[in-house]
Amino acid sequence: MPLMESQPTNTSDVLDALRALYDTGKYSDMKIRCEETVLDVHRAVVCIRSPVIAAAMDDDRWVCNSPAQGDEHFLTKLQEEAVKGEYHMSDEELPVVEAMINYLYCGNYDDQVALGGEASDDDSQVEPPSSPPKQVTEAIVDPWGQRREIRRQAFGGLGGFGQMVLQVAPPTKPSSLLFNAKVYIIADKYMIPALKSLAHEKLTKSLREHWNTPEFTAGAEFLWENTPGTDVLLRRALVTTAATYINVLLDRGEFVEFMSEYGDFAVGVMKKINGRDDLVGTTSNVDQGARNSGKHKVVVLPRPARQYF
Repeated sequence: MPLMESQPTNTSDVLDALRALYDTGKYSDMKIRCEETVLDVHRAVVCIRSPVIAAAMDDDRWVCNSPAQGDEHFLTKLQEEAVKGEYHMSDEELPVVEAMINYLYCGNYDDQVALGGEASDDDSQVEPPSSPPKQVTEAIVDPWGQRREIRRQAFGGLGGFGQMVLQVAPPTKPSSLLFNAKVYIIADKYMIPALKSLAHEKLTKSLREHWNTPEFTAGAEFLWENTPGTDVLLRRALVTTAATYINVLLDRGEFVEFMSEYGDFAVGVMKKINGRDDLVGTTSNVDQGARNSGKHKVVVLPRPARQYF
């Protein structure tokens, strides 16, 4: 009996179906709690992408086979959550969690989201100089990110295939810089490498557009406090940006204060200006995904030192 030829899968239909599942919550078998919000999700979508969440949810099978079945005294907090089909993210910000879940279902997330306590978009941004200092030769180039933006325009998003029109993505808000940094951290924490790469692409784009804003310093400080020294992917992008526009950034008070308090960042910038690409990792002994407990004052730069840059 001849084998029937398999029909090609319509990727757009699959994505539309996943999006509908997320929007409606239909057939959900798991809940994610964050702040005061309960998000209905599906284990087959969430757990297959995050081994951290999967390990927590798999605890319900261990409990059912345990001699202490029915005795809540012997259940850990995570096991109790697993039995209920719940995963708590009380230590995360809701917009960041929603961005992570949206990526798991749709392969993308919106980074034009304002977080509580962030600086508002104002006139603090200054037009960047026409050309960076000549002593810094490495530009922040992200061809994969650009290719992805073009591909989204070409295929018309999740709705199907549209006309092939190459368009430049609209400018982002300054708040996207810190938001993408937080998505990068949550992707690392829950071991979702593809989301981590996407957050890196989006943050790199934000760096090009908003390096001369308070959000640049806020994003740098957040990353230096929440990533180990061995995770140099975003650190290198921030150091390169700072070295490229150092003469302008030194006129920003919050940036000078940050440079004074985070010596490894300052040393990395000085090395970059002098053509060296190695970063100082003061937290190399921290496990991947772990969070540092504080600041590292390795080198303090007095204000008069700025004339040497």
